[in-house]
Amino acid sequence: LPTDQKLLRAAVSRALDGDITQPPLSFQELEAGDLVAWLPTLRTTAGAQLSFSASNTHRAGLFNLSRVYKERMSTTLEQGLTDHFRGLNPFVSHFSEL
Repeated sequence: LPTDQKLLRAAVSRALDGDITQPPLSFQELEAGDLVAWLPTLRTTAGAQLSFSASNTHRAGLFNLSRVYKERMSTTLEQGLTDHFRGLNPFVSHFSEL
């Protein structure tokens, strides 16, 4: 793994090793652009970019994480993620056909 991904995994591990009753991130401070900027940095074990389906799974995971911790996402975050993925699906489908 590249160094930045190792650092990210280490930071996530530290956050998860803490008090499990506390959410690992602040859903009120998170913006859709944060997740949208982070997703393209993720790679498969073969080094390829994630597929639309895998990226959408990460989005769904964020929604599920907010439910597990009974934390409310900001309306802006929720709508921003929905809009981004709604617009991305036809774009990805078009380029996968080329």
